[in-house]
Amino acid sequence: MGSAVRVIPAVATSTTAFVGRAWRGPVDVPVRITGLAEFERVFGGDWAPAPMARAVRLYFENGGAVALIVRVATREGAGRAQQAVIALVGGLSLVAASPGTWGRNLSAQLALPADAAGDPTAFDLVVSDEADATRDAAGRGGSGVIERFIGLSLDPASARFAPDVLARDSKLVRIATLPADGQGAVAGTASADPASGDDGLPIGALEVTDAANEAAGTGMYALDVATGFNLLCLPPFTPDTADNGDASWRAAAVFCAARRAVLLMDGPADATAADLVARTQGWQDLPRDWVAMYHPWLRPADAGAVGAPACVPPSAAMAGLIARTDSQRGVWKAPAGAEATLRGVRGLCLAGRASGAPTEADLADLNHAGICPLRFLPGGRSIVPWGTRTLAGATGSGSLGAYLPVRRTAAMIETSLQQGTAWAAFEPNGEPLWAALRLAVGNFLHVLFRQGAFQGATPQQAFYYRCDASTHTASDIAQGRVHLEVGFAPLRPAEFVILRLDLAALPADPPTP
Repeated sequence: MGSAVRVIPAVATSTTAFVGRAWRGPVDVPVRITGLAEFERVFGGDWAPAPMARAVRLYFENGGAVALIVRVATREGAGRAQQAVIALVGGLSLVAASPGTWGRNLSAQLALPADAAGDPTAFDLVVSDEADATRDAAGRGGSGVIERFIGLSLDPASARFAPDVLARDSKLVRIATLPADGQGAVAGTASADPASGDDGLPIGALEVTDAANEAAGTGMYALDVATGFNLLCLPPFTPDTADNGDASWRAAAVFCAARRAVLLMDGPADATAADLVARTQGWQDLPRDWVAMYHPWLRPADAGAVGAPACVPPSAAMAGLIARTDSQRGVWKAPAGAEATLRGVRGLCLAGRASGAPTEADLADLNHAGICPLRFLPGGRSIVPWGTRTLAGATGSGSLGAYLPVRRTAAMIETSLQQGTAWAAFEPNGEPLWAALRLAVGNFLHVLFRQGAFQGATPQQAFYYRCDASTHTASDIAQGRVHLEVGFAPLRPAEFVILRLDLAALPADPPTP
């Protein structure tokens, strides 16, 4: 084993996943987005039937940096979302790259090149998403994007075989049908059939959280093919949805806990503080330390404008604030308090309160139940979260996972160590490997200590780590099982948080006779 110190990088902490309906874009595929403009380009931006667009806007407005977007749509039955069709002459037809009536604004122009370079099936194609067309159901018009493809071929042996090139390079269309064998393309222009394409019916749990999605890799389970996420937001399924329902929230919580991610859960829009406290008391089967609930809903800055909702759920704004806090202070800093102001909002929508704002008694009741309340700062108009607990943080729970920064810091450390020590799987299990692990882990924890992640004036007070003969049995060594124990003193509670990681290594060499 080399003598160089292995560096363990800290993993990302605030990549936020959103699962919901969108105007356009890939369906049941996680797409990494790094800004609102990119979301609008890929998924079409604001669309009245899809609350996810506004949620993503609030996320980036409040400091979010990276989002994973999973667009879902109705998949079955007469009300399923469908792609628009462009029928060119000669048997060649195209379909929009994704379902929805947005595809009705597409047009295509096929031309035959003057010099086919020996390929009689060659053709050129121009596809337009016409900005001045309003054939879609919402009358929005197209994006104005134009794509040009030169030297496409109908020959499957060609490197420019049209179905392959469009599937790889086009954001607008795919090949639906090809001309009959032996026939080439025919020049012509066509617009999408205005009777084709369908936005589908409103989505629900069936498309997002139901168990059937797991085997299919659809809905929120589509995130399993992504590189990882830290926070999950489930915007309301429809604009009229006040609550996505206990079954959906429970499924999402279990999903997140299995992936070391935190579910940012919205209380029902019409719930009073007392209603919500009573409801959460029945959720004992939830992995509560992986769920942070915020309440009440927020009044957006543009409330009252045409098409703007009166109130929106807080999870997306909180995800952005958490990302902002992570970037400025670290994952161990509580995303709450006077400096944690929410942007893009101007009021609160608590049911049962004429002002929409919780009273001091409401704030106390919510906090005691492990619910993070939102409030106006005393003497000001800024809105801030006034709690930093998970649902496990109900008074008297005693769980270290009761504190959101502790839960997220522990998840970051555990994931970083597991990913950053993967090299151990190719080393013989024994003291040289353990020493290398101790050195790498010690350096990683010391960097976090210097950044202010732990309590304690010295490293000895702040953290410890063990990987030696005391953490292994003879059977562990022989079978290549490596046990690493790490403890750290989080900033909130006084106790140490202890993580035990089981790693893999090569089995120890048998003793020489």
